[in-house]
Amino acid sequence: MDLSKLHKYLVSLGFSRSKNEQAVYLKWSDKSHLIIRVYVDDLLVIGEKDSEINDDLRQLCSYLDIEMAQGGARITLSQRAYALNILDLARMRECNLVHGPLEARHPTSEHLPAIKHILRYVKGTIDYGLVNEKGQTKVNLVDYSDSDFAGDVDDRESTSRQAFFLGEMLICWASQK
Repeated sequence: MDLSKLHKYLVSLGFSRSKNEQAVYLKWSDKSHLIIRVYVDDLLVIGEKDSEINDDLRQLCSYLDIEMAQGGARITLSQRAYALNILDLARMRECNLVHGPLEARHPTSEHLPAIKHILRYVKGTIDYGLVNEKGQTKVNLVDYSDSDFAGDVDDRESTSRQAFFLGEMLICWASQK
């Protein structure tokens, strides 16, 4: 991205560069405030009123490998392109998908089938994302956790699991021994 061209373009739209942060542009008026954050080759546009955001800046498509799809009263966040890139690097874009991941501790060449299984799981989830509906007034962060307390009969180690939900969206999960 040519930052001098971007700077000139944003200034032409009425933005000024922040005195404290060179990668932030501001546009203030009595009716609204707009902020643009420049990060490498991405822009994050933040504003109070959708009607105040210029058509050239209206639809944010991606930021830091997180894709954003906006439609109606819904915003969906996903990492589809990132997941496809991983599959391309492994030459597994055309693999058959599976519906659940596997664990692989201390992977060796013997774990290659498990790694391929995980990549098939990635393929099966490329269209998953977090959805935020406009008008949601209360969104709770909920954590579910479980442990089997020395459930492994061989080494007597426990396996614990956690799942975090933001509203109805699963945002993080973990399972570890």
